[in-house]
Amino acid sequence: MIDISKVGKKIEQLRSSNNMTQNDLAQKMFVSHQAVSKWERGINLPSIETIVLLTDLFGVSFDELIYDLEVTTENIEELLKTHSRNYLMQNLLERKIDNLSDVFYLFDKNERLQLLHRLVKNTDFEVVEEVWAYLSKSERRYLLSNIMLDTVKTMNLTITLEETMILKRRRTENGRISIR
Repeated sequence: MIDISKVGKKIEQLRSSNNMTQNDLAQKMFVSHQAVSKWERGINLPSIETIVLLTDLFGVSFDELIYDLEVTTENIEELLKTHSRNYLMQNLLERKIDNLSDVFYLFDKNERLQLLHRLVKNTDFEVVEEVWAYLSKSERRYLLSNIMLDTVKTMNLTITLEETMILKRRRTENGRISIR
């Protein structure tokens, strides 16, 4: 159930942290300052269209705005049962959850590959080092095939002899490792 007073407090907190007045927010949302005041006091909820605008403006998810969720390693198992897995994965990738290695096992094979793909895309190699020991052989190969060779050399990874041989044998002209 949605607690409108919590939604109001979250809107007020987001507005204040962005150094906006109620009038500033009202102008951006195409509503009156009285409407913003009613939201913040928990009297009314914004319309769904306005909620979408608010999430864009403040850079938060729908779940964060409506449910005021704080995703942590302690509550992620419970949240996986009740909330969007994509939302939780996004929190992991934005480093809103520390210690990815503590929760990596909770995700299925496809989700783990999505996480690894995003880590490579975002060049978040610190996290790669964090989860390296927990990766399957195919996940390690995926990473090795998508990370620049010179990057692999600078990372603190314990790799097997087989993985070392893969690195030595399958280099392409652009510096990426090609693994089949």
